Amino acid sequence: MLRKSLLAALALSLLSLSARAQTAPNWYYGKVPTTAEWAAAWSSKQDYLGASPCLVTGCVMSGRLVTVAPSLRSGFNLTPGAGAPSSLFDGDLWVTTSGLFVRVAGSTVGPLAATPAGGSCTNQFVTAITAGVPSCASVTNATLTAGTFSNITGTGTLTAGATGAGFTINLGASTISGNLPVANLNGGTGASGTTFWRGDGTWGTPAGSGTVTSAQISAGTGISVSGTCTITTTGNCTVSQNNSMGANKYQVFAAGTSGTLTTPTGAAWMKLTLTGGGGGGAGGGTGAGNGTIGNHTCVNTSGAACTTPVWQASGGGGGNFSTGAGGAGGSGSAGSTACTTAAAGGAGSPSAGGNDGQPGGNSFYAGAGNGNFSNGSSASNGNAGTMGGGGQGGGATTAAQNGSGGGAGGTCFVFLTSPAASYTYAVAATASGGSAGTGGGIGGGGAGGYLVAEFGFN
Repeated sequence: MLRKSLLAALALSLLSLSARAQTAPNWYYGKVPTTAEWAAAWSSKQDYLGASPCLVTGCVMSGRLVTVAPSLRSGFNLTPGAGAPSSLFDGDLWVTTSGLFVRVAGSTVGPLAATPAGGSCTNQFVTAITAGVPSCASVTNATLTAGTFSNITGTGTLTAGATGAGFTINLGASTISGNLPVANLNGGTGASGTTFWRGDGTWGTPAGSGTVTSAQISAGTGISVSGTCTITTTGNCTVSQNNSMGANKYQVFAAGTSGTLTTPTGAAWMKLTLTGGGGGGAGGGTGAGNGTIGNHTCVNTSGAACTTPVWQASGGGGGNFSTGAGGAGGSGSAGSTACTTAAAGGAGSPSAGGNDGQPGGNSFYAGAGNGNFSNGSSASNGNAGTMGGGGQGGGATTAAQNGSGGGAGGTCFVFLTSPAASYTYAVAATASGGSAGTGGGIGGGGAGGYLVAEFGFN
């Protein structure tokens, strides 16, 4: 009777536990368990914890799952799989060999790897960095807000705001590298090795550039060009002062002429040489005539050259038959302005009682009318002077009836550093020798003067 009471109490107790615990032996009513069955039932039983337990087959937790702080191992672990689950729901979290993935709003986000492929977000932007792990996302035709972007790679067009509303590209030397392609500047239209990028956004050619195939140097008065002066060839082109310019360098005026002396353009200085005419030699023989006085050579600033001339080289005197005196030499500086250098003409030789006509005087350039005295008894005519020299006197057959020589014209040298544009001039004409007397010859004529103008160019 006591045994039956114990079994009844145990049964009631098990019935009460089945209502409160989450384990049950699943015995049928009236079963009498063995000792082993009793031991197994007591070892597998679980007491009620105040909520339904979470089984390995799955459960829904109504509260947070908190693990202890990890020491040797993490408190929570997801076993990596080969790929994403076949059925995905928002909030799912899984791990593969590529990284951690999460399902958010119907889309998969990930992988969230410790180090993205290549060490950066290739062809993507970094959207966030969590615990040192960057999140990458692709952006196509998107508007970027203000901020700092780094390691942007890939292809496409990066356009900044035209009115300042967009981002700013820093062109500092430390942040920009490489060369800007020519095609990026106006499409490269007009770009070449001889053009440059202009401020108006076009390629232009520098002024004065181009290919020079030849060059011509026009030499002005006093300039000489020599050497190779074609630009496309090698060699030296020399431009120098020319001191051999013909008419532009020297102007020579003949005896008996007059007119205007014109200074060439660009002349820096002028040198004048004036020589007066020689006097004629006296005639020879009884009653012979005197030689004619030589004419003057003159230069003036305007008007008649020999009317109050500025510079004058006077003519030499004629030989005098009556006195036997030779003609005096002309003055070299007889104008209103002294010559830079002057030389008087040589005097004619006087008659000495012989038969031969006497020589005329020498000019500065030695142009006397010297005779041939080999036939002393000849009644020959005297020789004419040259280059301003005096004429030779006429010879005579009777002793002491020979003629004296004429004097030479003087010479004036003028040097001017700032010549005027023009001058008037007159050059001495020749002078006649004295007429012949009985048994004598005609005196030689005095030479005409001359005028030379020489110009220099710096």
